[in-house]
Amino acid sequence: MIALSQLRMRRELDAAGVQPAVRMWAFPVLTWLTIAFIAAVLVIMAIRPGLRLELWLSLALGAVTVGIGVKKHGVSKSGVSKHEAPVDGAGPE
Repeated sequence: MIALSQLRMRRELDAAGVQPAVRMWAFPVLTWLTIAFIAAVLVIMAIRPGLRLELWLSLALGAVTVGIGVKKHGVSKSGVSKHEAPVDGAGPE
């Protein structure tokens, strides 16, 4: 979820012409490699009988975590919560 969020937010920041305060090196290649690696691990867990329970429990925990976040904060199409200040790259004054 973090890697997918990073792809989305970075695309929105770049489109808005905003320079993030912290830039990830090797973006977006490293982000896509991370997503591919995690997907491969999940496929291996699904194939190996001894790891299926852990896979289902991990997916259930992830779904609960995302559900709590959506219930608490809602879903924003802009990717920015109405409670957050705009990102301008400036630190606290």
